[in-house]
Amino acid sequence: MEIRGIGPGLGPQEYQRQNAEKAQQPNEAPRQDDIQISEEAKRLFKEKAADATAVSSQEQRVADLEEKLTQKLVSAGAVGSPEEARSLASRVAAKAFEGGETSDRLEAIRQNVASGAYDSKEVLNKVADRLMEDMGL
Repeated sequence: MEIRGIGPGLGPQEYQRQNAEKAQQPNEAPRQDDIQISEEAKRLFKEKAADATAVSSQEQRVADLEEKLTQKLVSAGAVGSPEEARSLASRVAAKAFEGGETSDRLEAIRQNVASGAYDSKEVLNKVADRLMEDMGL
């Protein structure tokens, strides 16, 4: 019994015959695609990668400063609640890194926070008052 295709399609015997012919043909070496990337494109890619790294590094620095400020404000009792401390610290940290590059003064403040220079309750209260005043709070 032989089944033939109806219309433009192939019947099963024709399909099997074509597959058998393909199997008998010698295998060709697989083709390999090739792509050329210009030096300009490579340079732009490197610049974008460097920019992305700088942004994530700055975001981490903001988060670290925010965490340190929150801890200092809470431990000194300079604010009413931990939520208030986090809110204030978040605004201060974001402001400290505003505009990309930071000033020498802000860097000195960061170092003072890290070294514990602002650990006294009086200093923290004064700093918090000035920051809130500067922010119009």
